[in-house]
Amino acid sequence: MSAADVLQALGLPDSAEPATNNQTEEASPLEATVLSSLTREPVLIDEIINKTGLPSAAVVGALTLLELKGVARHVGGAAYVRSCP
Repeated sequence: MSAADVLQALGLPDSAEPATNNQTEEASPLEATVLSSLTREPVLIDEIINKTGLPSAAVVGALTLLELKGVARHVGGAAYVRSCP
């Protein structure tokens, strides 16, 4: 399985171009909820789970997809930040 296969399976474009605001608008309701809890300052996954009330697996999955879309970034440990306004 190639990287392109994985991107296709996730419904993401097969390009190395940075995310645009258009990709942010295409976020699922779950991704939008998780994204709304992120700021430009590091936020721990546990804080996101508590703030959103979502199960940990859903939060981690949404964060992974948001990272792939370029709108969230893992900054070490269990912390994430928002990559765009």
